[in-house]
Amino acid sequence: MSGHRGLPRSRNHHRAFPSEPGFCYADSASQRVLGNSVRSVLLIFCCALALPAAAQSFDDSDLLTAEQRDARLREQQELEAREQDLLQQKETTQELLEQQDAYLEALKAQIDAMKQPSQESQQHGTPR
Repeated sequence: MSGHRGLPRSRNHHRAFPSEPGFCYADSASQRVLGNSVRSVLLIFCCALALPAAAQSFDDSDLLTAEQRDARLREQQELEAREQDLLQQKETTQELLEQQDAYLEALKAQIDAMKQPSQESQQHGTPR
């Protein structure tokens, strides 16, 4: 046993502890290459998964912005429709007020017309 601090050496005849420089878990150079290939594939796979997630977050923010824009547009349209309704209501109210004034004038004229004959008859002494 010719290990470090009395421990046996690893099977791959490299240094015994991972913390020591030059330690390798692989038994041969081909296994190291295979390990690097696996790491590369995993890196590419992780990147491939990250891209749609990043694109999704951009889509989500674009979607949120579009929804906010649509909500503002709907609110603006509702306010404009309400404004038109109020203007129409104002016109209708103005027309009704003018009609009411005309009816009042007509009633006053009728009342005055009815008062004149009764006043004339009272002046002449003939009761009605």
